[in-house]
Amino acid sequence: LFEYTLGEVTIYGQGSGTVDSVASERSIPYFSYIIMLYLLGVFFAVLRFILRFYQISKLLQKSKVVNHNGLRLIFTVQGTPTFSFFNYVFIDENLFNRSDEVEKIIEHEKIHIDQKHSLDLIIAELFSIIQWFNPTVYLLKKTLKENHEFIADSDVLVVYPDILSYTK
Repeated sequence: LFEYTLGEVTIYGQGSGTVDSVASERSIPYFSYIIMLYLLGVFFAVLRFILRFYQISKLLQKSKVVNHNGLRLIFTVQGTPTFSFFNYVFIDENLFNRSDEVEKIIEHEKIHIDQKHSLDLIIAELFSIIQWFNPTVYLLKKTLKENHEFIADSDVLVVYPDILSYTK
């Protein structure tokens, strides 16, 4: 091993600024663009979040509400999938009136309500607003939803043990 040392070099700038301040002045606009892009993403994520709440509130306003076994059933238009949101179960009225499997569907949604899965999803949505650029957050939300469905299905099968009729 050998060592070679260069002599000392001093660089003088012209004008009042130093080399460090010139470099930092050039990097500020890039950082500002990154912050603006981030805030724009947060804005659109918050807008989507508010829009979803608005859609649910409109669905609540224009739908018929019925109390059924301690649950609030919201009868929706045909084609709307069955889902629960906090203490509400949104279900197609035609499905409710003609299906003999409706009690299993309601039991499934009741489990979501009892275990407060809506709260979990709202927390996950808030994380996705803050970290909208992170693909892991979207995988987390997807996995959380799948886990909620697995838990609800598993608990329904305790009450209704016939797997074949439940999966139809």
